[in-house]
Amino acid sequence: MNDANVESIAQLREIIKLTKQVEFQSLPKDKMYRWMSETLTRFKYHKRVTPKKDRGIILTYICQMTGLSRSHAKCLCRRKKKVGKLVRITETRNSFPTFYDPSDIALLVKTDNAHGRLSGKATSEILDREYGIFGKTEYEKISPTFRN
Repeated sequence: MNDANVESIAQLREIIKLTKQVEFQSLPKDKMYRWMSETLTRFKYHKRVTPKKDRGIILTYICQMTGLSRSHAKCLCRRKKKVGKLVRITETRNSFPTFYDPSDIALLVKTDNAHGRLSGKATSEILDREYGIFGKTEYEKISPTFRN
């Protein structure tokens, strides 16, 4: 979006009034963050102490143009102030390792249904017997003796 000609809070007020009924389509996050960062810098959002109303107008403008909620926009403003720039955080999240295959889960469901959905302890004993006593290798991964 090219809004370089918008330079004052009064112009922002007019844009907000005129575009209340208009819904804007958001850009990809990296472009949206770049635009938001430029807008915050251009209007000196973090340096404005008085009047506080001006900061609210800038925030409303950003929300209208990006489609972000007010709380999300405030969070991004805080990030810009803290880090100095708006960068999309792409850290990897922790996840548990996948231990069972879909075939193991299907086998567990089949066993559970065949025995009328017994308690966990009873099902555990059945799985243990299937692998340990009867020697069915398909039960190896879901057998409690294998897990220990």
